[in-house]
Amino acid sequence: MQITNGKYIGAVKAITVSNTERGATMVNFTFDLLSPGMEGQTIRANQCIVQKDGKINKHTYDMLQDVFGWTGLDPSWMVDEHEKGTFDGLIVQLMVENETYTAQDGSSKTSPRVQWINKSGGGSQLPENADRNEIMSKYGASFRAMAESKLQNSMPPSQPAPASSAPPAPQSNSPACTKQEAWDEFNACRPGVASHDVQQAWFTGLNKLFPGRDHASITPAEWGQLKAELCDDVPY
Repeated sequence: MQITNGKYIGAVKAITVSNTERGATMVNFTFDLLSPGMEGQTIRANQCIVQKDGKINKHTYDMLQDVFGWTGLDPSWMVDEHEKGTFDGLIVQLMVENETYTAQDGSSKTSPRVQWINKSGGGSQLPENADRNEIMSKYGASFRAMAESKLQNSMPPSQPAPASSAPPAPQSNSPACTKQEAWDEFNACRPGVASHDVQQAWFTGLNKLFPGRDHASITPAEWGQLKAELCDDVPY
């Protein structure tokens, strides 16, 4: 059977839980299609709950809880509840796309695949906000590195100072430190400030103290100077 890619309405007809030869665990659905013109047809939806590397598939885990009310403890609960009639009358929305694959005989075949299962009428609302602190603890350093790289690429090349230019600023007596230590102290001086505002202040301070400088050329003594001066500028 091949149908047009899109959203379809369906009702649960059968559920099984199985293991693949490669070690994954699947929750397998058969749905009766209820969309206009599709009456009497069925479609299968094989959803991976445990990947072959033994890791839980969070997308499927969350979907089973959200759509079917799964407890999250035992995938076979889905089978038990279906046999009890718990899902009788439950209407879901199926996101279907046709996929082409090579069959065992070497021929090319196309069949529809359920990419996702939503609550009926779902898919139009925005996802809920993730935990900001969790995201930043995992990826904050990567975001900063990319932002600094883009800033460096957008800065014009530094020009040699004319002979009559003012003498360089006196060196600070602040203890030397690494770039990471300077950044950590810079954040600690600004509790409660939004991360994008902290980053903007960081780049502004860098450009003020070391205009046109590549970060790799900044010495530990200069990072110590930056740490001291930028933290002294905090008005609270």
